[in-house]
Amino acid sequence: MPLRSLKRVLFRLSGPGLYRLLHAAWFYLRLMRALRSGRYAREFFGGDVLAFAEALRPGFLVLDIGAFLGGSTALFARAVGRSGRVIAFEPVHHGMLGRMLRALRLKQTRVEPLALAGENGDTELVIPIRGGVPLYSQAGFAESYPAAQEPGSGYTFQRLPTRLMRLDDYLAGASLSPESVSAVKIDVEGSEMALFAGGEDFFTRFRGPVLCEFWFTVMPPPGWAWMRERGYSCRYLDRKGRWVAADTPEELAAVCRGETYGNFFLERKAA
Repeated sequence: MPLRSLKRVLFRLSGPGLYRLLHAAWFYLRLMRALRSGRYAREFFGGDVLAFAEALRPGFLVLDIGAFLGGSTALFARAVGRSGRVIAFEPVHHGMLGRMLRALRLKQTRVEPLALAGENGDTELVIPIRGGVPLYSQAGFAESYPAAQEPGSGYTFQRLPTRLMRLDDYLAGASLSPESVSAVKIDVEGSEMALFAGGEDFFTRFRGPVLCEFWFTVMPPPGWAWMRERGYSCRYLDRKGRWVAADTPEELAAVCRGETYGNFFLERKAA
């Protein structure tokens, strides 16, 4: 039976609550294997996330924005060691994420059940459901899925209440300066501009590396243009394991041809 068909049957038989637990348990088993096996780690995390983790050092403070079930959080926590910290922002799966990190005894992690956005308040996030299968890793704001909202798209959505907070306000409340943060990973399912709007001060003063996923719904992605305007250079790890420049719209189009999204390594240019 194809995997998607199996997932559809499991979801129908188990219901949303049990299926979500089964999904998290399967993720956890795969994560444990990835943390032990270098060969499987590349398949599970991807070469770009592994390369980002390899650049981290003991004592670093890392922001994992859009942590999902904690694969990257666990990887980063191991890289920064007990002297470091990883703050994981996850508005949907925070409960399971917290339990997973406790099971792994990663005490240097902290989970924040927040969606970082351009304002503070309350809203809803959605989990897309396509063909009877929830896409938990793609939970995001409804406006990130305009085509999927059209009749006949094949999508339905589960809606979840969510707390919004501006990144600049969060850091001020936690007494953290932008300069104290060492590295940032961003995976917010097409909502980068809302994050950047609430983190203008942070991204202006921050000097560390950023690993950011961009969707190619619009070319060039608005988030890519926003970061380039603020002096960040951009690189992409291609399928052959080579870092290639993506600093111009032409370079960006070349590296992302045939893809729907990709992770990009951004660094502030030296003065």
